[in-house]
Amino acid sequence: MESLQKYNKTYHFNNAKALVDKGDTQSLRYACLELRFLIEAHVYERLLREIDELPKSVINTWQPSKAVRLHGKFDKYADMDMHLLLTCPSGESMDIHYNNIKYSELNKTYNTLGSYLHLPMPEKVNSYTISKTKIIELLDKLEKLTVGNLIIYKIDYKTFCCKACGKNIIYTDHYVETNDSIVCQNDNCGCEYAIINEGGRSEFSLDYKGLSCHICTKQIAVPYSKIEDGYKFKCDYCSTEFSFELIIRSDNPKP
Repeated sequence: MESLQKYNKTYHFNNAKALVDKGDTQSLRYACLELRFLIEAHVYERLLREIDELPKSVINTWQPSKAVRLHGKFDKYADMDMHLLLTCPSGESMDIHYNNIKYSELNKTYNTLGSYLHLPMPEKVNSYTISKTKIIELLDKLEKLTVGNLIIYKIDYKTFCCKACGKNIIYTDHYVETNDSIVCQNDNCGCEYAIINEGGRSEFSLDYKGLSCHICTKQIAVPYSKIEDGYKFKCDYCSTEFSFELIIRSDNPKP
C-alpha cells in the first residue's frame, strides 16, 4: 500500500535520537515532536491495514490515543504485541514479532511528550528545563516500535442496516460483548441502538427493554435515545406513568 510509505517510524526515531544527542532545550523539544510523529506513524500504519473494514469514526480520528481506544472497542488485539512462529517440514523455524504499545501507555507517553511542546507558564519561565534523562527514557521505550513486522490477527467485522438512514453499522463480537449500545457511524445520522445479548445472540434495538412495570410486571420499551433526566413515559399495558430521575451518589460513601 503506497500510503504506508508515508509512515516511516525509523525515520522519526533517528531524527529524535540525533536531536537528543545535541541536548539543548530546543533540540530536545523537537525530539519530542519527532517521537510523537513516531507514535502517530505506528498507529496509522496499523489502521491503514484495515481501512476498508474499520468504521470511519476510527480511521478519521487523528489523535492516535483516541484512535487506539476506539479501535480497541472493536478489536481486543488492537494494542497487543503479536508473535508468529513459522516451522518448516525440516524442523527449521522462523520467529516473527510485532511490537505494539498498550493504550494506557501510549496515551501517557503521547501526553507527556506533548507537554514539552508548549511554552512554560509565566511562573515557571525562569526555571523551565526539559529533562534530557526523561526524553532518553521515552526514546528507549519507543525504540521497540521500530523493530519487527506488522502482524494482524484478523477478526470478523459484521454489519447491520440502520433503520433510520439505511447505512450499514459496523460491529464485532468483541464490541457487542463489552458495550451496551452502538451509534450509527453515518455522520448525518448518529442514531443509537441498545445492544441486547440473549441466548448467545445479539440484537440491536432502538428501544431499551431492561425495565419492568412494578404494577403489572410487563416489560417496558423505552427509546434508547430518550433515557435522560426528566423523560416521562407510560407502561403500554396498564398506563402507569414513569419518569427518569438523575440521582448522584458516591461510590465510596463515608461511614
